[in-house]
Amino acid sequence: MEKVMPNRIYLFPDMKDEPRKIRWACTSFNKIWSKVSNEKAVEYDLRSFYAISNISKWEDHGYELSGKLLFLSRSMGHRNIQSTFGYFHLTPMLTDKLKCNCAKKFSELLPQKPEYNEENI
Repeated sequence: MEKVMPNRIYLFPDMKDEPRKIRWACTSFNKIWSKVSNEKAVEYDLRSFYAISNISKWEDHGYELSGKLLFLSRSMGHRNIQSTFGYFHLTPMLTDKLKCNCAKKFSELLPQKPEYNEENI
């Protein structure tokens, strides 16, 4: 992909280096997959694998969570970083380790639920 579109921003960019529509991935995957296999497969499995593979590597490369998470989020075309957090439930060991080693940064990235009291109503 680097030869076709050097310095692209997204994993699957359109010709203007913008994120593709969700339907594009499904349609393209089904066309390609049907040519190589009769087995059932879903394109979203590849996105999950991409996210989990990246998150799992972070364990061995320090805890610069903010930058890595932001890069992963943008490379997947997510509009906000909370969408990327959905993949953390698939890597529970790493999530626990991140909470222990960088709880402050982890808390800063997750939205906090405001305390309930009569004044908030």
